[in-house]
Amino acid sequence: MLKKLLKYELLFFSKGLIVFYIITFILALLTRLFFAIESTTFLYVMAQIFSGAHISLMINVLINTLMRIWVRFRQNFHGDESYLTHSLPVEKGTLYLAKTISALISMMFSVIFLILCAFIAYYTPENMQLLIDTLFTVETVLNVPIGGLIALIFAVFALECINLTLAGFLGMVWGHRRQNYKIGFSVLWGALVYVALQICMVVAILIVGAFNDNVMQLFIGNQLVSASAIMGVMITATVVYTLTAVVVYLLGDKAFKKGVNVD
Repeated sequence: MLKKLLKYELLFFSKGLIVFYIITFILALLTRLFFAIESTTFLYVMAQIFSGAHISLMINVLINTLMRIWVRFRQNFHGDESYLTHSLPVEKGTLYLAKTISALISMMFSVIFLILCAFIAYYTPENMQLLIDTLFTVETVLNVPIGGLIALIFAVFALECINLTLAGFLGMVWGHRRQNYKIGFSVLWGALVYVALQICMVVAILIVGAFNDNVMQLFIGNQLVSASAIMGVMITATVVYTLTAVVVYLLGDKAFKKGVNVD
């Protein structure tokens, strides 16, 4: 049943986002085309316009994906579609898990798609060489394999998206326990949960800083951040975000299983 739910959810997101994907891809192609052929001021201005529109739409795709995930969650569990959803012969935990997995897949697919579009729009041998040189410089400074560094950066970003998504889910479950102003309380609870997660992150970094002077310089110093401090923060972020994601998921799953109020 979980596979069927995931298939249904992913088809929904693909249909809703396909237009944004297509437009973003077209703008990536136009950006590359006009930067490649620019020979006059007019063509240069057009290239900059398409580049700006492309970057704006890339940001829009990320925001739109996240908003659709939250809206879909509310409609299925608390809105017009809730009576049909809750009548399915599926355990509540499976419903919540399917929503979580499909949301994460949709978000990560959007991120990978946008990276591809950015590559199409701005790839040149010179830009690629500059990127490679920058990465090798960072690798030397931080004394960490470049592949591991990229994986760590992506992991932190992915875990941040996961925590943001799950905070929204938990906020909606708690917010809809109210009799009035359910949407407002859902937003409030979601925001409070997310703020609490960031506070946990800051506290964890402070604890690490108590044992690592370089990390503590982020709070008490005004010098350039050292390589040790950057790695310490990123590793701490990975561990803490992983733990908080598990905790928030379990809290949401437990609250969801207790019962859901529908509009």
